[in-house]
Amino acid sequence: MYWYLEVMRKYAVFSGRARRKEYWMFQLINIVIFTLLLAALIPPLIAHTQSFLILFLCVFMCVYALATIIPGLAVSVRRLHDADLSGLWVLVGFVPAGGIVLLVFHVLDSTPGPNRYGPNPKARGRAGYASPYSLYGSQSITPYGTQSMTRTASAGAALPGGQSSLSFCSVCGTPMPVGSRFCPNCGRAAY
Repeated sequence: MYWYLEVMRKYAVFSGRARRKEYWMFQLINIVIFTLLLAALIPPLIAHTQSFLILFLCVFMCVYALATIIPGLAVSVRRLHDADLSGLWVLVGFVPAGGIVLLVFHVLDSTPGPNRYGPNPKARGRAGYASPYSLYGSQSITPYGTQSMTRTASAGAALPGGQSSLSFCSVCGTPMPVGSRFCPNCGRAAY
């Protein structure tokens, strides 16, 4: 359920990358919700009664389908970005047998490390991503409270690439090296 809510939280975010788990869990929960709605709709249809319930369920299914089109497209584009493909490949789904091509693209593994669409979402929390921030030791860096947008490294410590300061993502508040193009936590472009 976490991955479904994560996709809904990023409702119309077409930038960044989405790992396979995020994409497929969203699709699975969507199918389960549609199956449950359809299962609730079939008994009143068979009995030819309760026309209000039939109308309500049909309208609810249509509203839900419309509400999940944009996040479904967004997670699909982010999934293609994770495989280092353009989001325009989504349009191949409108061509006969294009769905098979999209299926293959959505099953592909992530490109290792950062690509032109952002950092690898699988690498979040690994030592490789945490190491630039470990120089602060026990010092707590939070996105909350009143803090300056940049923080200077402690004496004698240098950030990777010889940088001397750290900026924070304007969306989630995660610390990131100055000059970074994408946030290592949420994957959004730095502002």
